[in-house]
Amino acid sequence: TAFSQIPNYVPQNGLVGWWPFNGNANDESGNGNNGTVNGATLTTDRFGNVNQAYGFDGNSQNIEVSNSSSLNPNELTISVWIYPLTNDICIIAKNDPSNAFSKSFRLVHQDFWQSQHGLSTRYGTGDCSQNENGLYGNVGSVPNGVWSHVVSTISLFGIVKHYVNGMLYEVFQSSPIVTCNSMQSSMRIGGLYWSGEANWFNGKIDDIGIWNRALTDCEIQDLYQAQLNSVSQSISAGADQSICAGDNVTLSGTGGSNYQWNNNVVDGQAFAPTQSNAYVVTAQDSLGCTGTDTVVVAVLENSASTLTETALDSYTLNGQTYTQSGTYTQTLTAANGCDSTITLNLTLNFTGIDELGTNAKKLVNITDLNGKTIPRRKNTLMLFIYEDGTVERVVEMEE
Repeated sequence: TAFSQIPNYVPQNGLVGWWPFNGNANDESGNGNNGTVNGATLTTDRFGNVNQAYGFDGNSQNIEVSNSSSLNPNELTISVWIYPLTNDICIIAKNDPSNAFSKSFRLVHQDFWQSQHGLSTRYGTGDCSQNENGLYGNVGSVPNGVWSHVVSTISLFGIVKHYVNGMLYEVFQSSPIVTCNSMQSSMRIGGLYWSGEANWFNGKIDDIGIWNRALTDCEIQDLYQAQLNSVSQSISAGADQSICAGDNVTLSGTGGSNYQWNNNVVDGQAFAPTQSNAYVVTAQDSLGCTGTDTVVVAVLENSASTLTETALDSYTLNGQTYTQSGTYTQTLTAANGCDSTITLNLTLNFTGIDELGTNAKKLVNITDLNGKTIPRRKNTLMLFIYEDGTVERVVEMEE
């Protein structure tokens, strides 16, 4: 495809030209804006790779790109790596060779026009004579003798931004870019396309990109980091967690905004998962970049067991004493922190048969050992309470 040789971190939407200088000055965007080398020499890039950047001696060496309609946009982004050695040197420009003020655009390092400035962006406003917009940054924003990533964007509404090494450095409110109608000049890398002072570049240039739109902060950060989604680590789904089956969990993202989860999860809203799963959140960070993160929710099972026991008089289980036969349920906390339910089937054989005797006194109440009134029943230890206040322990056995 046309974009097959372009790294994935280079935005393809609106891409006009991409000159990575991989041994030549070809445009790898597929738009055919190839450069003609005029004296510039291949040199090492910022990674130390040989023949992967172009060096310029500050004395008329340049790379020329023929005019095309794609190079006269009404919005603009220029991205470039530079290693400047001196001040007041032109990085890239497209202007009328007979009139330096009639231009599409110009990006200059340490612009000394009329007074000392830093990085400057100048561009046309539609007048083919003397009108142009010149936005001048602070002196020293881009140092000499080191590699720096420089980006200038011009929006449709005339907002101009300078970025240095991925960070927004300066913002200007100006006028929209309007190319002079008669602008048919070539674009020059390494100097002005002008018969007068050309501000020849002295140093190295690499990885030039031009777009017909203003790139976002995120896209510019990706270009600087030379990797896609370079800031996605700011989005967090939270720490992995474990819950018991039937319990609710609430997932909330941090580090961004507009959180969207998979598996029909709503950010900040409780739900009860039925099985262990990985949940992915997608959000936008402070740069407007889309980032993702994953959290694992482990659903732990509750346990259940049945215990059948026979005992004399009473039976104690986990600190609870039973004095009657029957079926009982206990709910404890298991080692995994979830419920452990025990069902006890208990049969008691009482030894107190000898207490059963003849008593002519009037029986007024029957209770269990805790004093709770109960009905008369077989195979159960009962307290017989008589009219005279005496109490007798009685077990009536099944015949």
